[in-house]
Amino acid sequence: MKMNNYEEVNEKLYNLNFAKMSRMDLDSVEKLYHALDLPNYPKVHVAGTNGKGSCVTKISAALTLSGYKCASFTSPHIYTFRERIQINGEMISKQDTARYATEIFDLAEKCELEVTFFEVITLMALKYFADQKVDVAVVEVGLGGRLDGTNCITPILSVITSISFDHEKILGDTLEKIAAEKAGIIKSKVAVVIGPCAQQKVIKEKALEKEAPIFTVEPQNFKSYDEENQAIFKMAIEHLKKDFNITDKSVQEAMLKKPPCRYEKAHFLGYDLILDMSHNEDGVSRFATQLKKEFPNRSIVTFTSMAFNHDYHKNLKVISGFSDKIYVLDIDHPRLANANDLLQAIESGAQICEVCDIAKKVQEQKKETLIVFVGSIFIMKDVYQMLGRKMDFDTFAIHDGLFKLV
Repeated sequence: MKMNNYEEVNEKLYNLNFAKMSRMDLDSVEKLYHALDLPNYPKVHVAGTNGKGSCVTKISAALTLSGYKCASFTSPHIYTFRERIQINGEMISKQDTARYATEIFDLAEKCELEVTFFEVITLMALKYFADQKVDVAVVEVGLGGRLDGTNCITPILSVITSISFDHEKILGDTLEKIAAEKAGIIKSKVAVVIGPCAQQKVIKEKALEKEAPIFTVEPQNFKSYDEENQAIFKMAIEHLKKDFNITDKSVQEAMLKKPPCRYEKAHFLGYDLILDMSHNEDGVSRFATQLKKEFPNRSIVTFTSMAFNHDYHKNLKVISGFSDKIYVLDIDHPRLANANDLLQAIESGAQICEVCDIAKKVQEQKKETLIVFVGSIFIMKDVYQMLGRKMDFDTFAIHDGLFKLV
């Protein structure tokens, strides 16, 4: 199966993404992973409801700044698929994307196995990192942990950042059930770092069962959710220092690193903006707390949209609590809830805003107003385009699809 260019690959991945519901099981991905017969380079595996992307960013930065060739695999992305697969902060090239996607599709065909979108990109990343002879890879779980495609690896360290309600229809309707899914990444005798909001009994029981050394970050009065992520990061680094020469300077610099759209501050025509992809009740509540602490007297106008398979009623209730005005973004995306449904879920007055009118609606506000974009990551590409970011946007908007356990 020869795909000559990145656009062809992008289209095929897009079609695979939305052609059918993605299953969650390890049968195909484990068979293909073993068929690749990759060298056993060190990996760090990071799971959690919130904070895992930030911890991956910080850990990767500390290793890179200390002179190591460090890879990272994350999801989802904002403007290009290639954000997901990086080495020392540099995205995989379009040429390599086409090459490795072709290789994985060909292998699946040879092995007579059907593959999902996430399985393909996971295997692409692991093979690319091996061929590039990385010193270490930091791998973020896509969804859950136990049956996530990334769980084909055996890491040198596991990290579980937090446990809260999200994807309940897939992972379970109690924190204990969700924690059990996250605990599935814990491997035999492989140390696990457990964040302050992830200290569920079932996780510690799984670690004891696997004889995995436990390192816990104790709960305390963190000023922001990034301070909590920093504490988890520092605990992970202390363990990794056993295998890597990580400098204190690198740790201090990496500690301040964050992925895009995590309380990201921006400016547009004299307006102050904050972009945040919090999309579950715990994440949005923490965002609201930080917002109120930093801007207690600012008038806030919020632009938002939510994925239809999240509990957007709870999220919008929190958003209504800190917003003086709310605009529901009407974006044509298969994962986003209908704008009118979101509008009806908001108790206070709100309006629908077409994507083409975002800049216009921002400029209708008073200059001292704080403009907030919060909710699904699927809105952020349009915000970046409004901001005039010079980025190589993909033609097809690929994002992780719906899942079912099998």
